[in-house]
Amino acid sequence: MANPIPKNIYEFALEERKFLHDLANPLAIASGMLEAYRSELDRSDIAPAEALVRKLDKLDTALQRIAAIIAEHRPRIIEIQAADIKNKPT
Repeated sequence: MANPIPKNIYEFALEERKFLHDLANPLAIASGMLEAYRSELDRSDIAPAEALVRKLDKLDTALQRIAAIIAEHRPRIIEIQAADIKNKPT
């Protein structure tokens, strides 16, 4: 079932902040798992193929880009939410 449409900008910003938080959690897990996998490879006797290292680097870059987008967007949502509170008539 879909969530109801937010009544105002403040509620919309709250939804967006929750959305960003919900994205950030699995992203942190994926980044941690990649780091753990690389650490395991480093500790093992297995020398990874250059193609695998390139793929892991691309994966790391993609995860970092997603994290940067979230980090960039979160303050904007907070700013919009704060502006909505400030502009409310008292």
